Amino acid sequence: MSVRATLLLACMSLVLGVGRAAAGRPLAATAEVHWSTNYRQARADALRTHRLILVDMETDWCSWCRVMDAYVYPALPVAQALSQGYLCIRKNAESDSDGAALQRKFRVMTYPANIVVEPADELYVTLYGYRDAQQFLTEVKAAGDELRQLSRVADRVRAGMATQAERVKLADAFADRGFYDKAAKSYLALLEEPGVKLDPEEQFKAAVALASAGDNQHALAAIGDLENDFPDSEATPEAEALEGEILWHEGDVVRATAIWKQWLAKYPDNPLAEHVRSVLSQAERTQ
Repeated sequence: MSVRATLLLACMSLVLGVGRAAAGRPLAATAEVHWSTNYRQARADALRTHRLILVDMETDWCSWCRVMDAYVYPALPVAQALSQGYLCIRKNAESDSDGAALQRKFRVMTYPANIVVEPADELYVTLYGYRDAQQFLTEVKAAGDELRQLSRVADRVRAGMATQAERVKLADAFADRGFYDKAAKSYLALLEEPGVKLDPEEQFKAAVALASAGDNQHALAAIGDLENDFPDSEATPEAEALEGEILWHEGDVVRATAIWKQWLAKYPDNPLAEHVRSVLSQAERTQ
């Protein structure tokens, strides 16, 4: 038997073992979760009813998804909690075009994936993999608590009542989830406000978000301020390397390569050195 076949049988045995173990502990009571397939409508309903969204992302080949279908979602405490506090969406990430769009939006990489979403800004927390009913409830509640707190921060920011720390927290939340346009707008408002000073790490995060959103001008300005204000910061080498990448993607290969050569002379043992040597080599081949 091939190694591939042996591994496949081992995986199947594991999944079947979980199913048998669950079947050996019958659920005391069950209920049905109402799953919708229309994310846009669910978001509108969630905004209207002040609830969160739970998106269950699955695929045809995901055996663990079937186990959760059979033994987790129908458990009475789970079904009741989802029905009371969430609008529930089920999408196939591969066979459904809307599901594929949600997979990209929420950056889902493996399955099962349960995404708890705050509907106003679509901030989210993703739970990957199988968990039993009690663990699932505990983690969904923790995700919901985190998102409700972020929602309150976002409301304070929109009302102009947020502290600098809260505004940074919201900007970080957008950036961490790949919402770079929103993150860039939030960071830029901080960078341009008189009297506001970001620490080096936040200044670098701002530059990354701005560059990722395509605002290279403000990204380079943020990097310049970081280099001037915090020359000895641990974030400065990363910022200088990023400056070269921005210039390279803008087509200014001469300045980019000059920056990277200087960078390698200053930071030859930096963890980023191998990456910088690689992009420098690529850039030099285009000259």
